[in-house]
Amino acid sequence: SPSVTYIDVIGAGETIRVPVTLAYNPMGFMSQIGGTTIITYGPAPLMISMVYRDASGSLKSFNNTLTVVVEPFIDLLVKDVSATRRGSSTVSGVIVNYGSATAYRVRAVFQVGGTIGSALVGDIAPGDEAIFKVEVPSHDETGILRIEYYNIFDELMVREMQVSIVEQPIETPTTPTPKEGIGLEMWIVIVAVIAFLSFAAFLIYRALRARSMNRV
Repeated sequence: SPSVTYIDVIGAGETIRVPVTLAYNPMGFMSQIGGTTIITYGPAPLMISMVYRDASGSLKSFNNTLTVVVEPFIDLLVKDVSATRRGSSTVSGVIVNYGSATAYRVRAVFQVGGTIGSALVGDIAPGDEAIFKVEVPSHDETGILRIEYYNIFDELMVREMQVSIVEQPIETPTTPTPKEGIGLEMWIVIVAVIAFLSFAAFLIYRALRARSMNRV
C-alpha cells in the first residue's frame, strides 16, 4: 500500500478503517539505536504518523507506534527443474527460500516407479538458494520430486511435484572418413611420366654428347 494515505473528512464520532498491506523482505534491515538489525521473525515496530486539521483550521500531528509480529515461515520455491533419462533418471534444479525462517536439513527425494533416490541439500537460510541433483537407477516418463525439510520447531514439512522425464539422446561418436590412398591408375600414370622424362633426358644427353665430339 502507499506510504501516505489521504482521508478527506472524518466526522464527529466516525470510525474509518484504513487497510495497510506490508511487504516482507527476507533480506531487509531495520534501523535501531546504535545500528541496524535483520528482520527475520518476531516483533517489529511500526511507526504511524497522523497529520490533520481541526475545526479551526490549525495543523496538528501525532505519532503512534505499533508492534507488528512477523511469524516465522518458510516459503521454498523449486525452479529450473530438469529431468532426463538414459538407463537411469536424473533430476536437478534450484531451491530458493523466500521465507523469513531457515529451512533445516533440506533433502531432495526423487521417485521413479518403485525406485527412490535422495540427496541432502542442507540448511537454506532466508533469501538463499541451493542446487540439488538426484540420480535414480530407473527410468520412466514421469517421476515424483519431493522436497523435505524441517522448520524451527523441528516439524517435518514436505513439498511434492510431478516431473516429466525427457529421454536424453545417445551421442554417437563420428569417425572421420579415411583419406583415400593413391589408386593403381594414378601409379601407372606416375611411372609413365617418370619413364618418359628419363627417356627424354637420355636422348638430350646423347645429342649433346654427339655434338661435342664432332667439334673436337
